Amino acid sequence: MGIKNKMHMKKLMVVQSIGAIMLFIIMGFFAACEGPAGAPGADGKDGKDGTNGTNGTNGTNGTNASESCRQCHNATSILVAKSLQLNHSLHVKGEAWLEGTRNSCAPCHSSQGFLDVIKTSAPKNKYLASASTLTDPTPLGCRACHKIHTAFDSTDFNLTTVAAVDMMIDTTKALVLDLGGSSNLCLKCHQPRIIKQMDFVNAPTTAYTAITSYRWGTHYGTQGAMVGGKGAFEFAGTETYSNSIHKTGASCVKCHSGPASGISGGHTFSVVNEETGALNTLGCTVSGCHSSSATVNTMVTTVRTDIDALIIALGDKLATYLEKTDGKYTGYVDIYDASANPDAAYRNPNNGNVSFPAVNNKTAAAIANFQLVVRDKSRGVHNYPYIKALLTNTIAALP
Repeated sequence: MGIKNKMHMKKLMVVQSIGAIMLFIIMGFFAACEGPAGAPGADGKDGKDGTNGTNGTNGTNGTNASESCRQCHNATSILVAKSLQLNHSLHVKGEAWLEGTRNSCAPCHSSQGFLDVIKTSAPKNKYLASASTLTDPTPLGCRACHKIHTAFDSTDFNLTTVAAVDMMIDTTKALVLDLGGSSNLCLKCHQPRIIKQMDFVNAPTTAYTAITSYRWGTHYGTQGAMVGGKGAFEFAGTETYSNSIHKTGASCVKCHSGPASGISGGHTFSVVNEETGALNTLGCTVSGCHSSSATVNTMVTTVRTDIDALIIALGDKLATYLEKTDGKYTGYVDIYDASANPDAAYRNPNNGNVSFPAVNNKTAAAIANFQLVVRDKSRGVHNYPYIKALLTNTIAALP
């Protein structure tokens, strides 16, 4: 570097140093001249409340977030009560939800499977859940029946489906049952499963060869068919098929989810008190359908005495084919199943492997009717005139 350039650099450094010193002096001067602090100023205006968007676009068309939540999450205990009640419901208790890992079981055994078949409108002959819903199934909780956290308002309590149901039991024809409103939600699962049909009217003595397993038949949850008086195999006979007022004048919710009493009613969906075994008749009386609890209990006793006798009579006529546990016919056919029926009379490798007896169309229809009534579990209460006619005429049709 030349001598001139060195001199220039020294002058520049001197000027920068003098500037820094002057700035320090000026800042100190103004700081020394600062007066005492003034009174606090007024608070600024509150910012706008956040919004919870209903269309998912930057919160537009939204509602006040806290107000939206309060519609359900308020100071009342109603949600807590319903949740606790649900813990005592068979929808949640036990291990039925574990069946939700199979696509043929998941539609009625897990929340994910149930919502999936509603979403996909799965046809009755392919009532199967998508593979994506089979991992980590959960019981049939709040979200299975209600549109929880969909619109974030009171409509979140709306039901996930109230559509009429095309029943599964007969896939050869339309068999639509409409019990109305919330009852259709229950009917979606509380219906008999697919059965290979038999022409018991025109070909009663023709061989029926579909009974190959202990689990043949209606499966469980036949309540919808019995309440609605549809889906059974109706033999002609002395009794006329008619329906109880329960089909149109009551509902699943009105009776099974009436006012809670002990561990019954409400979202337990049980009409029997878990602690005492007493009937919870509040759904029957508060609704105005029946005058008193005493009246309801008398009617229930009368109906069940009558129907129980008919169940035993039909079971005895079908005893050759049916499995019996603790002295009662369960509705299962008596075919060997290693885990569920190891002492079976037929096809049992531990007992001679005896063949299952030949069955004709008439007998197969009678077995299915027996299952429909037994697995309804109301013992006639759901639809007394229809169930009585079904049992009476079926018994008469058999030799």
